[in-house]
Amino acid sequence: MIISRLITTPLFLLLTYLGWGQHAPTVGDSLYIYTYTSQKPIEDLANFQFYELDFPCHDKIWIKASDIPRVDYLYEDQYGLGAIYSVVDSMLVQKGFKITDPYFGESVKLIQLIGGIPTLNLAKANDFNNTGEQSFYLEYNVEDLPEELMLWAGFQEYTKLRIKSRIDYTTSYIGSALIPISEDLKCDKLKTSYSIKVEEVQMKSEDWKIVSVSTIPNHEQYFQSNYTEYVTYHAAADPYGILRVWYYPEIKLEYRLQQEATPVPVCNKADSQVYVYPNPTLGDLNVRMIDVEEGAYTFSLYNIIGHEVWTTELNLESKEHFRLRLPNLEKGVYLYSIKDDKDRYVQSKRLTVLEH
Repeated sequence: MIISRLITTPLFLLLTYLGWGQHAPTVGDSLYIYTYTSQKPIEDLANFQFYELDFPCHDKIWIKASDIPRVDYLYEDQYGLGAIYSVVDSMLVQKGFKITDPYFGESVKLIQLIGGIPTLNLAKANDFNNTGEQSFYLEYNVEDLPEELMLWAGFQEYTKLRIKSRIDYTTSYIGSALIPISEDLKCDKLKTSYSIKVEEVQMKSEDWKIVSVSTIPNHEQYFQSNYTEYVTYHAAADPYGILRVWYYPEIKLEYRLQQEATPVPVCNKADSQVYVYPNPTLGDLNVRMIDVEEGAYTFSLYNIIGHEVWTTELNLESKEHFRLRLPNLEKGVYLYSIKDDKDRYVQSKRLTVLEH
């Protein structure tokens, strides 16, 4: 199957096989997200060098049924993040978010929006402009706050913190564009931006009361505004968008596919704890696996057509640093993967072998 050749075939050559079309989200659908992070703004897609992009792994989003009242769909990724939606009169309406806590990080928070935010006209994407604002609340037990806030709240004999926030949003049709895939694909472009700001902070002892944000320790750090901006390219008004270009808070390009491109694995947040170097290499490799669960791991190397050319075992119970001598390989680009004993990918990236 052509999808299986993603290692060597640029991702854009695959997209014409995916059958994009106009339909509402369907429970049981999945999205496979391939992300390229850029150091500079992505402005001119017509001249963008798609064939140079490297996608060592992908994220996955599941479309699930929701038991939240007046919500039809839950989009959720492997980290528990996502969004909740309903379809009302051919309009895709976002009813909330599941995001990393915008103020204290780490935990995932469900933010529900009364009425919701219309995000796409499924019947006609090029007839859509929407601007508005909504408020929502996040509530915390004092013992779950960062230590300095917990100590401050305890001294004041507070037991809970509640933050009233406002989300300002705009989604608008900004024209059509041809994306150079295997052939030019005409898409509708929708630009979305939203910001989240603190409106009010309340503390509870016996009763709730409003407190001045300026009296809270280190409030400038915790209560910063959050801003997001991106452009989504919808082919034939598909509900997911075939391509999304992010401009803030980071610059990245994101393919959103309805079929998995194997053997590129699901991304793993532990990637930053695994180091494979030098890259490029003359044949000797170092593998360091720091703060990774002990156990047996497999290091495998694949050639440009996806065939395994070499594999070795890494026993993380005895050490965390491994020195590997590769076999006599032709110079070129390869893909390596590291998997645990449950066949789960820990890391998968490209490796360049120099002549030696």
